[in-house]
Amino acid sequence: MLPITVVTGFLGSGKTTLINKFLTDVGEGTVVFVNEFGDVDIDGEIISGGGKQLATFSLPNGCVCCEVRDDLVDTICDAVAEPTLQFRHGIIETSGVASPSEIIRNFQTDNRLAELSPNLTVVCVCYAKKIEEQLQLYPEAANQIAMADHIVINRDLPAELSKRDKLEQLARRVNPNARVWFDGDVSDLTKIFKVSDTTQILKTSQQFSAHHHHNYSTFVIQSSGSVDPDLFRDTLSFWIMRYPERLLRVKGIICFSGFPEPQLINLVHDVFTSEPWSKPFAETGMKLVFIGINLPEDEIRRDIDGIVVG
Repeated sequence: MLPITVVTGFLGSGKTTLINKFLTDVGEGTVVFVNEFGDVDIDGEIISGGGKQLATFSLPNGCVCCEVRDDLVDTICDAVAEPTLQFRHGIIETSGVASPSEIIRNFQTDNRLAELSPNLTVVCVCYAKKIEEQLQLYPEAANQIAMADHIVINRDLPAELSKRDKLEQLARRVNPNARVWFDGDVSDLTKIFKVSDTTQILKTSQQFSAHHHHNYSTFVIQSSGSVDPDLFRDTLSFWIMRYPERLLRVKGIICFSGFPEPQLINLVHDVFTSEPWSKPFAETGMKLVFIGINLPEDEIRRDIDGIVVG
Protein backbone atom coordinates (compact mmCIF):
# COMPACT_ATOMS: atom_id res chain seq x y z
CA MET A 1 0.00 0.00 0.00
CA LEU A 2 1.43 3.36 -1.06
CA PRO A 3 0.30 6.41 0.95
CA ILE A 4 -0.39 9.45 -1.24
CA THR A 5 -1.25 12.89 0.14
CA VAL A 6 -2.93 15.26 -2.33
CA VAL A 7 -2.44 18.87 -1.20
CA THR A 8 -4.95 21.15 -2.86
CA GLY A 9 -6.25 24.67 -2.29
CA PHE A 10 -7.08 27.74 -4.33
CA LEU A 11 -4.46 30.06 -5.77
CA GLY A 12 -2.24 31.55 -3.07
CA SER A 13 -3.64 29.53 -0.19
CA GLY A 14 -0.21 28.47 1.09
CA LYS A 15 0.15 24.89 -0.13
CA THR A 16 3.90 25.07 -0.71
CA THR A 17 4.53 26.62 2.71
CA LEU A 18 2.56 23.85 4.45
CA ILE A 19 4.40 21.14 2.52
CA ASN A 20 7.76 22.69 3.43
CA LYS A 21 6.82 22.69 7.11
CA PHE A 22 5.98 18.99 6.91
CA LEU A 23 9.12 18.11 4.96
CA THR A 24 11.31 19.73 7.61
CA ASP A 25 10.56 16.83 9.98
CA VAL A 26 10.01 14.00 7.52
CA GLY A 27 12.57 11.31 6.78
CA GLU A 28 13.77 9.86 3.50
CA GLY A 29 11.33 8.16 1.21
CA THR A 30 8.98 11.09 0.62
CA VAL A 31 8.61 12.06 -3.04
CA VAL A 32 6.97 15.36 -4.00
CA PHE A 33 5.14 16.00 -7.28
CA VAL A 34 4.59 19.72 -7.92
CA ASN A 35 2.02 20.82 -10.49
CA GLU A 36 2.18 24.34 -11.94
CA PHE A 37 -0.66 25.78 -14.02
CA GLY A 38 1.86 27.73 -16.11
CA ASP A 39 5.10 26.74 -17.79
CA VAL A 40 7.47 28.15 -15.14
CA ASP A 41 8.01 26.05 -12.02
CA ILE A 42 8.23 28.58 -9.18
CA ASP A 43 6.74 26.29 -6.52
CA GLY A 44 9.16 23.51 -7.42
CA GLU A 45 12.05 25.86 -6.70
CA ILE A 46 10.53 26.87 -3.35
CA ILE A 47 10.14 23.28 -2.09
CA SER A 48 13.12 23.00 0.26
CA GLY A 49 12.68 19.87 2.34
CA GLY A 50 14.31 21.56 5.29
CA GLY A 51 17.71 21.18 3.66
CA LYS A 52 17.25 17.45 3.02
CA GLN A 53 17.87 15.91 -0.39
CA LEU A 54 14.32 15.01 -1.35
CA ALA A 55 13.07 13.83 -4.72
CA THR A 56 10.90 16.50 -6.35
CA PHE A 57 9.24 16.16 -9.75
CA SER A 58 7.77 19.15 -11.57
CA LEU A 59 4.65 18.89 -13.72
CA PRO A 60 4.17 22.30 -15.39
CA ASN A 61 1.98 23.42 -18.30
CA GLY A 62 -1.48 22.54 -17.03
CA CYS A 63 -3.46 20.87 -14.27
CA VAL A 64 -2.83 17.32 -13.07
CA CYS A 65 -6.59 16.75 -13.24
CA CYS A 66 -6.74 17.23 -16.99
CA GLU A 67 -3.97 18.56 -19.28
CA VAL A 68 -1.06 16.74 -17.62
CA ARG A 69 -2.99 13.87 -16.07
CA ASP A 70 -1.08 11.25 -18.07
CA ASP A 71 2.21 12.94 -17.15
CA LEU A 72 1.32 12.52 -13.47
CA VAL A 73 0.63 8.83 -13.92
CA ASP A 74 3.87 8.28 -15.83
CA THR A 75 5.93 10.26 -13.30
CA ILE A 76 4.52 8.42 -10.29
CA CYS A 77 5.10 5.03 -11.91
CA ASP A 78 8.65 5.99 -12.87
CA ALA A 79 9.35 7.16 -9.31
CA VAL A 80 8.05 3.91 -7.84
CA ALA A 81 10.24 1.92 -10.23
CA GLU A 82 13.38 3.91 -9.33
CA PRO A 83 15.14 1.88 -6.58
CA THR A 84 17.31 4.76 -5.35
CA LEU A 85 14.26 6.81 -4.25
CA GLN A 86 12.96 4.38 -1.61
CA PHE A 87 9.50 5.72 -2.41
CA ARG A 88 7.41 5.31 0.77
CA HIS A 89 5.11 8.35 0.69
CA GLY A 90 4.04 10.60 -2.14
CA ILE A 91 2.86 14.21 -1.93
CA ILE A 92 1.06 15.76 -4.89
CA GLU A 93 0.81 19.55 -4.81
CA THR A 94 -1.90 20.48 -7.27
CA SER A 95 -2.19 23.75 -9.12
CA GLY A 96 -4.48 26.31 -7.51
CA VAL A 97 -7.32 25.64 -9.98
CA ALA A 98 -7.12 21.84 -10.12
CA SER A 99 -10.04 19.59 -9.29
CA PRO A 100 -8.97 16.95 -6.73
CA SER A 101 -12.02 14.86 -7.56
CA GLU A 102 -10.55 14.19 -11.00
CA ILE A 103 -7.22 13.20 -9.47
CA ILE A 104 -8.91 10.77 -7.09
CA ARG A 105 -10.89 9.26 -9.96
CA ASN A 106 -7.62 8.81 -11.82
CA PHE A 107 -6.22 6.75 -8.96
CA GLN A 108 -9.36 4.64 -8.94
CA THR A 109 -9.57 3.97 -12.67
CA ASP A 110 -6.00 3.91 -14.01
CA ASN A 111 -4.74 0.33 -13.93
CA ARG A 112 -1.10 1.29 -13.37
CA LEU A 113 -1.95 3.41 -10.33
CA ALA A 114 -4.41 0.85 -8.99
CA GLU A 115 -1.64 -1.77 -8.97
CA LEU A 116 0.28 0.40 -6.47
CA SER A 117 -2.57 -0.01 -3.94
CA PRO A 118 -2.68 3.73 -3.28
CA ASN A 119 -4.15 5.00 -0.03
CA LEU A 120 -5.18 8.62 -0.47
CA THR A 121 -5.50 11.55 1.87
CA VAL A 122 -6.68 14.93 0.57
CA VAL A 123 -5.56 18.08 2.38
CA CYS A 124 -7.11 21.41 1.38
CA VAL A 125 -5.36 24.62 2.38
CA CYS A 126 -7.55 27.74 2.64
CA TYR A 127 -6.40 31.33 3.02
CA ALA A 128 -8.38 32.66 5.99
CA LYS A 129 -8.82 36.19 4.66
CA LYS A 130 -10.11 35.03 1.27
CA ILE A 131 -12.06 31.83 1.91
CA GLU A 132 -15.52 33.47 1.95
CA GLU A 133 -14.88 35.50 -1.20
CA GLN A 134 -13.40 32.54 -3.06
CA LEU A 135 -16.34 30.30 -2.20
CA GLN A 136 -18.68 32.92 -3.63
CA LEU A 137 -16.75 33.56 -6.82
CA TYR A 138 -14.91 30.37 -7.79
CA PRO A 139 -16.52 26.90 -7.96
CA GLU A 140 -13.03 25.37 -7.91
CA ALA A 141 -12.53 26.53 -4.31
CA ALA A 142 -15.69 24.73 -3.19
CA ASN A 143 -14.70 21.57 -5.09
CA GLN A 144 -11.32 21.52 -3.36
CA ILE A 145 -12.84 21.87 0.11
CA ALA A 146 -15.54 19.29 -0.62
CA MET A 147 -12.95 16.64 -1.44
CA ALA A 148 -10.77 17.09 1.65
CA ASP A 149 -10.16 14.80 4.59
CA HIS A 150 -8.37 17.68 6.31
CA ILE A 151 -8.99 21.41 5.84
CA VAL A 152 -6.17 23.69 6.98
CA ILE A 153 -7.23 27.31 7.44
CA ASN A 154 -4.04 29.23 6.85
CA ARG A 155 -2.90 32.62 8.19
CA ASP A 156 -5.90 32.95 10.50
CA LEU A 157 -6.39 35.45 13.32
CA PRO A 158 -5.90 33.38 16.51
CA ALA A 159 -6.86 36.24 18.83
CA GLU A 160 -10.40 36.48 17.48
CA LEU A 161 -12.32 33.32 18.32
CA SER A 162 -15.54 34.55 16.68
CA LYS A 163 -13.77 34.88 13.33
CA ARG A 164 -12.35 31.40 13.70
CA ASP A 165 -15.81 30.04 14.37
CA LYS A 166 -17.14 31.73 11.23
CA LEU A 167 -14.27 30.39 9.10
CA GLU A 168 -14.83 26.85 10.38
CA GLN A 169 -18.56 27.13 9.68
CA LEU A 170 -17.84 28.25 6.11
CA ALA A 171 -15.65 25.20 5.55
CA ARG A 172 -18.09 22.79 7.21
CA ARG A 173 -20.96 24.10 5.13
CA VAL A 174 -19.17 22.67 2.11
CA ASN A 175 -17.70 19.60 3.79
CA PRO A 176 -19.08 18.59 7.22
CA ASN A 177 -17.03 15.39 7.31
CA ALA A 178 -13.53 16.82 7.12
CA ARG A 179 -11.39 17.70 10.10
CA VAL A 180 -10.72 21.44 10.29
CA TRP A 181 -7.38 22.77 11.50
CA PHE A 182 -5.99 26.24 12.05
CA ASP A 183 -2.38 26.35 10.96
CA GLY A 184 -1.16 28.24 14.00
CA ASP A 185 -2.41 25.47 16.28
CA VAL A 186 -0.81 22.55 14.43
CA SER A 187 2.29 21.21 16.16
CA ASP A 188 2.41 17.80 14.47
CA LEU A 189 1.74 17.90 10.74
CA THR A 190 1.85 14.10 10.47
CA LYS A 191 -1.71 14.17 11.84
CA ILE A 192 -2.70 16.03 8.68
CA PHE A 193 -0.47 14.36 6.12
CA LYS A 194 -1.05 10.81 7.35
CA VAL A 195 -3.28 8.52 5.30
CA SER A 196 -6.93 8.80 6.20
CA ASP A 197 -8.56 5.95 8.08
CA THR A 198 -11.88 6.65 6.38
CA THR A 199 -13.18 6.19 2.86
CA GLN A 200 -14.95 9.55 2.78
CA ILE A 201 -13.05 10.79 -0.25
CA LEU A 202 -13.92 7.71 -2.25
CA LYS A 203 -17.62 8.28 -1.66
CA THR A 204 -17.48 12.02 -2.18
CA SER A 205 -15.56 11.82 -5.44
CA GLN A 206 -18.55 10.21 -7.09
CA GLN A 207 -20.92 12.93 -5.85
CA PHE A 208 -18.87 16.10 -6.36
CA SER A 209 -17.04 15.85 -9.64
CA ALA A 210 -17.55 19.26 -11.23
CA HIS A 211 -14.57 20.11 -13.39
CA HIS A 212 -12.87 23.46 -13.20
CA HIS A 213 -13.32 26.24 -15.71
CA HIS A 214 -10.85 26.70 -18.53
CA ASN A 215 -10.97 30.49 -18.71
CA TYR A 216 -8.03 30.81 -16.35
CA SER A 217 -4.87 31.97 -18.05
CA THR A 218 -1.26 32.32 -17.06
CA PHE A 219 1.79 34.02 -18.49
CA VAL A 220 5.36 34.71 -17.46
CA ILE A 221 7.28 37.98 -17.52
CA GLN A 222 11.05 37.65 -17.42
CA SER A 223 13.77 40.26 -17.56
CA SER A 224 17.46 40.53 -16.80
CA GLY A 225 17.11 44.00 -15.28
CA SER A 226 16.20 45.20 -11.82
CA VAL A 227 13.03 47.03 -10.78
CA ASP A 228 12.43 50.02 -8.52
CA PRO A 229 10.37 48.59 -5.62
CA ASP A 230 8.08 51.63 -5.32
CA LEU A 231 7.30 51.69 -9.04
CA PHE A 232 6.64 47.96 -8.95
CA ARG A 233 4.15 48.29 -6.09
CA ASP A 234 2.45 51.23 -7.81
CA THR A 235 2.14 49.28 -11.06
CA LEU A 236 0.82 46.20 -9.31
CA SER A 237 -1.64 48.30 -7.30
CA PHE A 238 -3.03 49.74 -10.53
CA TRP A 239 -3.79 46.29 -11.92
CA ILE A 240 -5.22 45.10 -8.59
CA MET A 241 -7.65 48.03 -8.54
CA ARG A 242 -8.54 47.62 -12.21
CA TYR A 243 -9.17 43.86 -12.06
CA PRO A 244 -9.83 42.99 -8.39
CA GLU A 245 -11.65 39.74 -9.23
CA ARG A 246 -9.60 38.76 -12.27
CA LEU A 247 -6.00 39.18 -11.13
CA LEU A 248 -5.81 36.19 -8.80
CA ARG A 249 -2.13 35.49 -8.26
CA VAL A 250 1.34 36.85 -8.97
CA LYS A 251 4.38 34.95 -7.73
CA GLY A 252 8.03 34.83 -8.56
CA ILE A 253 11.50 36.14 -7.90
CA ILE A 254 12.52 39.72 -8.55
CA CYS A 255 15.61 41.87 -8.08
CA PHE A 256 14.68 45.23 -6.58
CA SER A 257 17.02 48.18 -7.03
CA GLY A 258 18.93 48.83 -3.82
CA PHE A 259 18.20 45.40 -2.30
CA PRO A 260 21.22 43.15 -1.57
CA GLU A 261 19.47 39.93 -2.66
CA PRO A 262 16.51 38.82 -4.80
CA GLN A 263 13.02 38.87 -3.29
CA LEU A 264 10.41 36.12 -3.38
CA ILE A 265 7.12 37.91 -4.00
CA ASN A 266 3.56 36.66 -3.62
CA LEU A 267 0.33 38.42 -4.48
CA VAL A 268 -3.02 36.81 -3.63
CA HIS A 269 -5.79 39.07 -4.88
CA ASP A 270 -4.89 42.31 -3.05
CA VAL A 271 -2.51 40.89 -0.43
CA PHE A 272 1.17 41.38 -1.29
CA THR A 273 4.18 39.91 0.52
CA SER A 274 7.91 40.03 -0.16
CA GLU A 275 10.77 38.22 1.52
CA PRO A 276 14.48 37.67 0.81
CA TRP A 277 15.28 34.75 -1.48
CA SER A 278 18.30 33.00 -0.02
CA LYS A 279 18.51 30.06 -2.43
CA PRO A 280 20.67 30.35 -5.56
CA PHE A 281 18.93 32.19 -8.38
CA ALA A 282 20.28 31.32 -11.81
CA GLU A 283 19.13 34.52 -13.47
CA THR A 284 19.57 38.07 -12.33
CA GLY A 285 16.53 40.24 -12.71
CA MET A 286 12.95 39.03 -12.68
CA LYS A 287 10.78 35.97 -13.25
CA LEU A 288 7.10 36.56 -12.48
CA VAL A 289 4.10 34.31 -13.05
CA PHE A 290 0.68 35.95 -13.47
CA ILE A 291 -2.50 33.88 -13.07
CA GLY A 292 -5.98 35.26 -13.62
CA ILE A 293 -9.16 35.32 -15.66
CA ASN A 294 -9.04 36.98 -19.08
CA LEU A 295 -6.16 39.26 -18.13
CA PRO A 296 -4.84 41.78 -20.70
CA GLU A 297 -1.42 40.18 -21.02
CA ASP A 298 0.01 42.67 -23.53
CA GLU A 299 -0.90 45.68 -21.40
CA ILE A 300 0.52 44.15 -18.21
CA ARG A 301 3.73 43.22 -20.02
CA ARG A 302 4.05 46.75 -21.34
CA ASP A 303 3.64 48.28 -17.88
CA ILE A 304 6.07 45.88 -16.18
CA ASP A 305 8.67 46.22 -18.95
CA GLY A 306 8.38 49.98 -18.58
CA ILE A 307 9.71 49.97 -15.02
CA VAL A 308 12.67 47.63 -15.60
CA VAL A 309 16.07 49.27 -15.53
CA GLY A 310 19.27 47.83 -16.96
